[in-house]
Order: sequence, then C-alpha cells, then structure tokens
Amino acid sequence: MPEETVARATQSVIARVLVCYIGSILVVVTVLPWDSAGMAQPYVEALCSGLHIPAAAQIMNGVILTAVLSA
Repeated sequence: MPEETVARATQSVIARVLVCYIGSILVVVTVLPWDSAGMAQPYVEALCSGLHIPAAAQIMNGVILTAVLSA
C-alpha cells in the first residue's frame, strides 16, 4: 500500500510541475512576440508589458528567492 501511494504522489508531482512549467511558457508565448527585445527576460517582460504589472521584476525576484530557499 505505501508503494502505491508513493508512486501516485510522485506521478502527481511530476504532472503538476509539467503543467505549471508548460502553462507559464504558454502565457509568455502568447503575450510576447518572438522578435521582442524583452526576450532576454521573458517572464519579466510578459508581466510588465503584456499583463501591465508594474512590479514584475520584484515579483520574479521573490519567486526565484522562494524557489532557491525551498531547495
């Protein structure tokens, strides 16, 4: 029984990570043109220009810091 639970949890985590990763890439691809100068920092550019979030750089820094601290 624990083997099945661990296997199911592992598959669930992998699926969630893939959905979040692919979902974020789809948002960036739909918001930014490929020849944009902002492609050097696509997530910040998508948040700033595409979604009109003024503190995008700080938000991304917080996301990155949280990810590093959780590792």
